[in-house]
Amino acid sequence: MLTIYRRHRISCKHRGKGREYRHCGCPIWVDGYLGGNEMRESLKMRDWQRAQETIREWEANDRREVKAERKTLEDAWADYRADMLARKLHSETIRKYKTLQTQMVGFATRHGFRFLDEFSLSEVSKFRAE
Repeated sequence: MLTIYRRHRISCKHRGKGREYRHCGCPIWVDGYLGGNEMRESLKMRDWQRAQETIREWEANDRREVKAERKTLEDAWADYRADMLARKLHSETIRKYKTLQTQMVGFATRHGFRFLDEFSLSEVSKFRAE
């Protein structure tokens, strides 16, 4: 169960009333256990109502963050081709992107990349330099 409270600033005139006092503008923090893990962190907000809604949502979902799956380079290009067709790009433009795809996939194969997120800024710079 999680508990929200105000962590009073040094300059807050209600600091002596303790963390239960909530009618001021000090930052809101959360304390407690969720999913077997202890939590004690700032909610980075000052609105009590919004803080309560956030905590309710966390408790209902057990604060599970859904991690996005890594997109392969082939899937990314397939999505982009579909987007090009949906935008009805000129055939010459599509041909140029197909050339870029061939070059990029070749670069990725030579360097052992399978996923789109493996193309960091430095890797893209190396690709452009080739």
